[in-house]
Amino acid sequence: MASNLVVARGGVEFVPPISLAFWRWTLVFLILLPFTYLTLKKNFNIIKKEYKKLFFLGSMGCGVCGAFPFFSR
Repeated sequence: MASNLVVARGGVEFVPPISLAFWRWTLVFLILLPFTYLTLKKNFNIIKKEYKKLFFLGSMGCGVCGAFPFFSR
């Protein structure tokens, strides 16, 4: 968590806070995708059925909780 705050304080002048949170989690998704692809493929029908809830929870976790450290000064 400490490294996240260091990046937040240093990078907020160059990149908007929401963009920084979005790109950080996009990078994490791409790094983890090779390890989780088979499980995602196996559970695709469940994911398709619950995509609205998953999108909401993901946006709250990444967008709201992940962006607040970038706003604090």
